[in-house]
Amino acid sequence: MFKIMVAVPTNDLFIINILRVINDNHDLLSLLLSEKGDFSFNYQLVELFKSIFTRSLNKSDKDLEKKKEKIFSFQIAVQAIGIITFWVHHFDEYTQQDIYEFITKDSLSDI
Repeated sequence: MFKIMVAVPTNDLFIINILRVINDNHDLLSLLLSEKGDFSFNYQLVELFKSIFTRSLNKSDKDLEKKKEKIFSFQIAVQAIGIITFWVHHFDEYTQQDIYEFITKDSLSDI
């Protein structure tokens, strides 16, 4: 079972909640994100994650141009959907904790 620490940073709570929703809706997501799934669902996920990441960007950073901001938010959104898709298709091999640790830790340091 997934355990929540007492002092969890806000970003971690967001990740934990998203992973919980994915975990609870695995069967439906597995269908929607399959080869025979609904492509418009993928598009809606991209738009959702883009808006979340765009809102979370440091607005005081004047160096981040609008074009770069759009590209960056799209890149992060697609990465998030890739991780979700990977997990729903490998649900029996990876736990919610495995995915959480991958997202929150430097996964490349172990390679």
